[in-house]
Amino acid sequence: MTTFEAAARLGSFTRAAEELNVSQPTVSHHVQTLEAAIGAELFSRHHNRIALTRAGRALADAVALGLGHIEQAARQIALRPSGSGLVLACSMGFTHGWLLPRFSRLRLALSDYPIHLVTTDWHQGFDRETADIIVDWQSVGRASRTTIPLFPEIVFPVCSAGYLNEHPELATADAQPRALLGCTLLHFDERDSEFANWEKWFAAQGVVYGIPPNAYRFSNYDLILRAVADGEGLGLGWLHLIEERLAAGSLVRVGRTLCNEMTAYGLDVRHGTVPDDVLERAVAWFRSEAGAPGQEF
Repeated sequence: MTTFEAAARLGSFTRAAEELNVSQPTVSHHVQTLEAAIGAELFSRHHNRIALTRAGRALADAVALGLGHIEQAARQIALRPSGSGLVLACSMGFTHGWLLPRFSRLRLALSDYPIHLVTTDWHQGFDRETADIIVDWQSVGRASRTTIPLFPEIVFPVCSAGYLNEHPELATADAQPRALLGCTLLHFDERDSEFANWEKWFAAQGVVYGIPPNAYRFSNYDLILRAVADGEGLGLGWLHLIEERLAAGSLVRVGRTLCNEMTAYGLDVRHGTVPDDVLERAVAWFRSEAGAPGQEF
């Protein structure tokens, strides 16, 4: 599975072999063995180029999720003792879309105080007894924590510029939301969550939509954005997580915006394990970067 994951992530048997320090035929043999065991073709081969099939992408998402959980568990086990650093927990989507482009500024704001970044695909995976700050979705106040809102849910459909050119009907999407029904819609496997999905977005536009059983689902939000940027279809974009991609032109907004003030990202803060002034600086930094109003800490 690790061999398959490397080939799927890198899009090349040769590059996967280099990363794993094995021969290219070994990688190819592992993939062929896996395909035979599963009974499905995982890659389409075109001369020296490979591309994931639908079955391959579904398995790649599952493997990435499984390896992510293993990495998450290992990181939590290896966390330094309390007081040796700030433990910051975020979802993978928030980490890639919002935090990492700003991470150097956070370190500067904390005067290089150690930060242990713990990531997971799902908010339910956070270890709330270990983290000092959790960037949570629809945070709920807890007796031992202070809940601090960052920004509300602002979401709209996005696609690549190439996909938009191939589907000129999307130019009318603001006035005709039904125009999206004829496109390939990519779905985030959101489990039990309050945040928006395609059903909720269409319902807000007065359009009835049911997710088909063969929907193109992803278990990792960053993978959806990559697929959208590659022209594979339409995805839902959360404004604060895709601002850089919009500015760079890899994603293009199409259709109406859904705003929900009742669902939001926020900070769950735990006192007592790091100095209060470190927590105060970290919270002030998040508020400033998010443009959130000040409040008592």
